[in-house]
Amino acid sequence: NYLLGIIISICGNVLISISLNIQKYAHVRQAQRGSKPYYTSTMWWCGVVLMGIGELGNFAAYGFAPASLIAPLGCVSVIVSELNSLRISSHFSLFVDAFT
Repeated sequence: NYLLGIIISICGNVLISISLNIQKYAHVRQAQRGSKPYYTSTMWWCGVVLMGIGELGNFAAYGFAPASLIAPLGCVSVIVSELNSLRISSHFSLFVDAFT
């Protein structure tokens, strides 16, 4: 049962990380366009929904494993966010270098 809780928590934290990156992308895109508020963006709402699903996954994980195992797994979202930002920034810098 502990393994199921750990897997659910890791999946939830990965979803949270992805959702935060989607929301940031939606904010940046809206700022570049300068047209509407961010909460009118479908992409931003997809990020919010993914974050809710990830948080529900974390909440469900507490039912399968003790908090002493689940709570420290929150660092997974930090690690995944860092890896995503490195990957995204490297693609962005290659894109910018190609056009300058």
